[in-house]
Amino acid sequence: MSADERFSPDAAPGIGESDQGPTKTVGSDEPAGAVIGRYHLLQKIGEGGMGEVWLADQKEPVRRRVALKLVKAGMNTREVIARFESERQALALMDHPTIAKVFDAGTTPQGAPYFVMEYVAGVPVTTYCDTHKFSTRERLELFMRVCEGVQHAHQKAIIHRDLKPSNILVTEVDGKAAPKIIDFGVAKALTQRLIPDTIFTRVGAMIGTPEYMSPEQAVSAGEDIDTRTDVYSLGIVLYELLAGGPPIDLRGIAFSEFQRRLREEEPRKPSTRIRTQDPATSTEVARKRQAEPLALARQMRGDLDSIALKALEKERSRRYGSPGELSADIGRYLRHEAVTAVPPSATYRAMKFVRRHRIGVASTVALAVTLITGVAVSLHEARVADRRFNQVRELANTFLFQLYDQVTPLPGSTAVRASIVETARKYLDGLSREAGNDKGLILELAEAYQRLGDVQGRVGNANLGQVEEARRSYQQALELYSRLPVNAGSPPDLRRRLASALWSLGRLEYSVYREDAAELATRRMLDLLGDRNPDPQTRMLRVRGERSLGQILTKQGRSAEAVSFLESAHQSLLDLSSSGFRDPNLPNEINNAKENLARAKVFTGDLDGALSLFQDLLRSSEPCNEHDPPGSACRTLAVRLSSTADVYAALDRPNLGEPEKAAPLYQQALQIQERLAALDARDRQARFDLAARCGKLGDTIWQSNPKRALELYERALATARDLTSKEQFEILQGAYLIAIARPLIRLGRLADARKALTESLHLAKVDARSPYADRMGEILDRMILPQLLLAEGKSSEAQQTLEQIIKDIQALRSEKPADFTPVFLLSDCYRQLASITKDPEQRRQAFMNSAAAWHAWPSTSFTVREEQKDLMRAHR
Repeated sequence: MSADERFSPDAAPGIGESDQGPTKTVGSDEPAGAVIGRYHLLQKIGEGGMGEVWLADQKEPVRRRVALKLVKAGMNTREVIARFESERQALALMDHPTIAKVFDAGTTPQGAPYFVMEYVAGVPVTTYCDTHKFSTRERLELFMRVCEGVQHAHQKAIIHRDLKPSNILVTEVDGKAAPKIIDFGVAKALTQRLIPDTIFTRVGAMIGTPEYMSPEQAVSAGEDIDTRTDVYSLGIVLYELLAGGPPIDLRGIAFSEFQRRLREEEPRKPSTRIRTQDPATSTEVARKRQAEPLALARQMRGDLDSIALKALEKERSRRYGSPGELSADIGRYLRHEAVTAVPPSATYRAMKFVRRHRIGVASTVALAVTLITGVAVSLHEARVADRRFNQVRELANTFLFQLYDQVTPLPGSTAVRASIVETARKYLDGLSREAGNDKGLILELAEAYQRLGDVQGRVGNANLGQVEEARRSYQQALELYSRLPVNAGSPPDLRRRLASALWSLGRLEYSVYREDAAELATRRMLDLLGDRNPDPQTRMLRVRGERSLGQILTKQGRSAEAVSFLESAHQSLLDLSSSGFRDPNLPNEINNAKENLARAKVFTGDLDGALSLFQDLLRSSEPCNEHDPPGSACRTLAVRLSSTADVYAALDRPNLGEPEKAAPLYQQALQIQERLAALDARDRQARFDLAARCGKLGDTIWQSNPKRALELYERALATARDLTSKEQFEILQGAYLIAIARPLIRLGRLADARKALTESLHLAKVDARSPYADRMGEILDRMILPQLLLAEGKSSEAQQTLEQIIKDIQALRSEKPADFTPVFLLSDCYRQLASITKDPEQRRQAFMNSAAAWHAWPSTSFTVREEQKDLMRAHR
């Protein structure tokens, strides 16, 4: 589905024997001078709880110094061996200049597993920066490169869990500082279980280094951690780089006190640590920083303090969502741009916004400053005087709902809208504690949460790409409505409010390929609204739900059912229009329903009907003036251009097989999307769509211009890596790794093509319990493999692969008989078989099988045409 429709030595102490019992004895009691395979051990350079690291000479096939890691002698438990294998596997998954590479692996004659990795002759990052007297800018730039490496690990679904200066070594390459992240011995896999995962051993020893642990890692025994655990550890490293010491002193204290401090004690601002440090104990660099010009220190202090403290937030939801997000904020600081870490003050956001958009927005932002000042004063008064409560609420509503609507149309306003909503939400949250069960206030707060979710991740609108945060906001809105409660017997206005929140949650889940969750939310919405309500506003909202459900059902392979819902939605809107109902959104809703219906028709085999509808929509679209800033008309046109081109040549669905007609449409959509993405660097939806447009154009030219296609795919991946949302990046990453394989095969770069294909299939692992759409997507990925095998001269293996794919498609076809996609793919596979075989009879039979697949489907002009093609080929 297109984006239009919808990223050293082991330091673990105290590992004891596991409950699983001993395995065979293994160990690293190898003296210096011993030879293991191709490696000559020189000296032990590190030792941890379960492993030893040796400096070794490799003699062939290349001569180089390497680091060879062994399980320690006597560490004969399954758990230790599993952890060792986990580190090796984790490192093998990654390929990034800031992560030590794995070169080789094997087993010693004594049965000890080992692996060979890049030898990093470096020093801890803090030591390096102090020794070389790095400036603040140099420290930050080096730290940003470390963040890139950790982000890469997260994109490979690996959490490090033990980030600290001694695991971030710095060497010099060509005279420049080069950081290397080492020791993935306690890493955790997010998407697959590399090892039995436990943070505590039987004797209660923690895995990781206490002084660099996040609160959830230490307090919850590591059962509930995610990538933001590494963000916290990176925050401590950043704090030490800036202040010359740790944010909280956790050394030499009892474990219970350690947990309490980590949970309750707030770190001071790094700038205050620098100012107040004892000169007798502070580092040379810290003393040097005290001598920096006062004006520069004042300029830097606020934002850097905020960045460091945001990374160290006790609550994960308030931390940076990823290392990339932390690095991006540092980059903004270095470029003198607004940083997201600044406490969500609308005054701050407004001032940053005015500097970039002085014309046309000065009065709006000035109003925001005035309102925030009034809100702060009024909040204090509300707590001491009940008679002022309603006045304060009125001011909050003005701020949230009126000012927000004034700012929304302004180009580049995503960050300002997020600040407005977040500030108002926190304010209303404070009021809710004062208001008890005030129904009106609960409704206001619920709508605030929904608006926050829209800014964070609403599909099709400018948003921050924060999918997980948006999901939490929508769910908070639903929880608030449940307090009233709202049900099918409630007044229409209340039901519409709750239905709107359910619709938003459903659209979010659909956009990240969680179709089952999306269907659940959307059906709940439709049940709430009922199907015989004469109220036009309720009918309009129900139509939006029917359209959404139609899209979900299409993705689930229930195309006939989807068309039924979409035709009903379209007819309901036409009836509303003919009844005299006037709503400025009605014409747009009619066109949206028509567009959804056209997409669904593709998956029923009516490609000609779908193309006709899309062409009608294109003809009626408002023009996108290239001389004016692009607005909603341009967004709509870009989507319709891409949707029309999809019918001609989209590789992820049935299509007419006419890439030459699709290419100019995709090119025009891409040009519009480039302008839209340039409007607002914080608009992650625009960047997501930009990546998708690049990929779509690449899909149409990979045969005629593989070099250009490869450039487009690589640009798509680079654009996707900048996305805040991990879920959005993973959607695009798998799609473009598989897409890149096509032009690579065409260019004869078969090893690169196999690497991309292997990685993509690894990301797309499915089983019989996986959703239908995921299993269909995995088959689409595998259909490139026969092309690669043919290019490698393995025609027999290619034929066997196609035959297996055909069996898998037939199984899906029997599961979802209303979905046209398996029919289309069956024909494609049979036609590939016909092109491979040299036996005339087998060739004829392959074409007959393809014709039979078309014939078994209810006839459409497209299926009849394709059946005739195959029959003619069979009888040549």
